[in-house]
Amino acid sequence: MWFLLATTFWAGCVGESTLPPLSAPYDQAFTEEFRVELDTIPEATLGQVSDVLVLDDQILVTDQMSDRVVAFSMDGAFGGAIGRHGEGPGEFRDPQSLVEASDGTILVADVSPRLTRIGKSLELLGVFTVPEWPWVGHLARVGEDIILFQPSNRSEGENFHRWSIEGGLDGAFDRRSDLVLSVPYWNATWTTHIAVSSNHVFCRR
Repeated sequence: MWFLLATTFWAGCVGESTLPPLSAPYDQAFTEEFRVELDTIPEATLGQVSDVLVLDDQILVTDQMSDRVVAFSMDGAFGGAIGRHGEGPGEFRDPQSLVEASDGTILVADVSPRLTRIGKSLELLGVFTVPEWPWVGHLARVGEDIILFQPSNRSEGENFHRWSIEGGLDGAFDRRSDLVLSVPYWNATWTTHIAVSSNHVFCRR
């Protein structure tokens, strides 16, 4: 499996058995930065990717099929995983999104009303409940805070939460607040969008 990171206005990743050069219209929207051939041992197998987080020294991937967060080194070697199907600490139900907090720890959202905090070595650091939410959809970092987005048809002012290292979960707030308006709206709500087929992975930011 190959991993490619590309950036211009978007960022993307592509994986397939052979990797030809980007062609139109992709070559007009993407600039390739690097490609990584991922480990092929059974423990590293990915089933249904939902998010990718590229850090300084590793790549983290959420796999909805195995309910895990899987780590790879920057040269593609399998670096471990955390999670299995369930609702207990360190377990996930279809992990959806992950983001790096300002202290270097990682926050993971799954299809449950909670937020899981892990370290870069994939150790469990804590679980936070999101009151009155059926599930957390997407995460984005805005300054020192993490913004949680719940993509359901709820009333104005209820679709966003704020999480900080010092204060944990804050109350719900309106998307028109000064905090959200300080960054592009899409950046405050959506992270990586990924499509997966049998031999191809495409993602964009």
